[in-house]
Amino acid sequence: MVKKINSQAPADVTDVEDKTVPAVGLAAGLDALIDEAGEREDKEQEQQHAGEQKQEKQELDTLKADMLDALEFIATPAQKLCWWLTPEQFEQLWGKSTQKAMADPLAKIMRRNGWDVKGIASEYGPYIALGIAVVPPAMATLKVYKEAKAWKDANKAEVPGGDAQAG
Repeated sequence: MVKKINSQAPADVTDVEDKTVPAVGLAAGLDALIDEAGEREDKEQEQQHAGEQKQEKQELDTLKADMLDALEFIATPAQKLCWWLTPEQFEQLWGKSTQKAMADPLAKIMRRNGWDVKGIASEYGPYIALGIAVVPPAMATLKVYKEAKAWKDANKAEVPGGDAQAG
């Protein structure tokens, strides 16, 4: 069925245009509201970003402190193991200023990769302990081997026909 439209139908309220309020003023008011909402959103994002940066700095500082502790822990026995270095040379290699210079980039690398000192120590601690247990005797063995070889070479030159006796 088709409904016939009556051209004499009364006007609807939505068809009336309010001539007292200029259209430009309404649009300007909406623009101001939108700008205000955008500014609030920008401020919230800045605050959130500032909070994230603060948290990032705190985590980085914590990692740096942990790294300084670990480097100091390493430097203490290293001083006894590196007996051939003078105190000045050792200070240059493992001193506080060097440790501080090493801690900052190491902390940044650890932060970027999501590592922490406790996690590394628990994961690689047994291997580190094995190295600490094996390296000093291995170094002493190597030193004794080199001294024995040097002694043998020195005595071989003194004894005529030393090659025939060694075989």
